[in-house]
Amino acid sequence: LAQRADRPHDLSELSWWTISQSLLPMLIDGLSRSDVDALIGEQKTRYNAIVLQNFSFWRRIIDFHLSRRAARTVSRHIRRRARQTVPREDFLQSLLPLAQRVGVDRVAYLVSMVLAGMSGLPGITAASLLYAMHRFPHWQA
Repeated sequence: LAQRADRPHDLSELSWWTISQSLLPMLIDGLSRSDVDALIGEQKTRYNAIVLQNFSFWRRIIDFHLSRRAARTVSRHIRRRARQTVPREDFLQSLLPLAQRVGVDRVAYLVSMVLAGMSGLPGITAASLLYAMHRFPHWQA
């Protein structure tokens, strides 16, 4: 939130962004800035599709490339983590034993489903609930 405190924002979008970005380290720890940017870019495509309803041809082409970049980032990180011996405390750690049995691509698919939950309707629902609790503090009781 401190990164975006310098200007006015749509509270619903800000809530979504805060929830989505803050959950990324819990999903995959140790991401570089460019890896985070790739995953945030893919999450923004979901948010824009749900909220803005922009389904133009060019938007779909751009979204496809952002999704592929995120998928490659996740797969690369899974392969790297599978070679490491030091465990991390994140969701991906619990999936790493599956990589040897079912393959990196299927584990990457599982991670992408969690990302979809964070950035899709569940994430927007959580952001909307946060917004409503801000607007109507008497609901908190």
